[in-house]
Amino acid sequence: MNATDFVETDFARVASGIAFAYLFPIVGYVLGVAWNKFIGAMDQGTSKRWKTACLLLPVLFLGMMVKVRFGNIRDVWLQSPVLMSVGYLIFGLIMPSGLFVIIFKIWRPLDRE
Repeated sequence: MNATDFVETDFARVASGIAFAYLFPIVGYVLGVAWNKFIGAMDQGTSKRWKTACLLLPVLFLGMMVKVRFGNIRDVWLQSPVLMSVGYLIFGLIMPSGLFVIIFKIWRPLDRE
């Protein structure tokens, strides 16, 4: 195994971790909503809690990925700091911030005039 194979393997692991962190909660949310539509058990409070849990999962998974795969992330960073900086900016700052904004909008009380 040469150095480029090592970097590609680390990059693939980091990319698969990020993909899992964002795609798994989407699939879980869709399956949960479909199941609740089928049995008719979701009220407004349950819907808010379900959406919040599914929106918090990517943040939890990203945190777990950083803790468990820190060596892979460091190796990719050393080989491609610009790519990792852009990836961190998008997937580590902007998207989680957007998720928190969505969560706050879900729980914001409705203004009725």
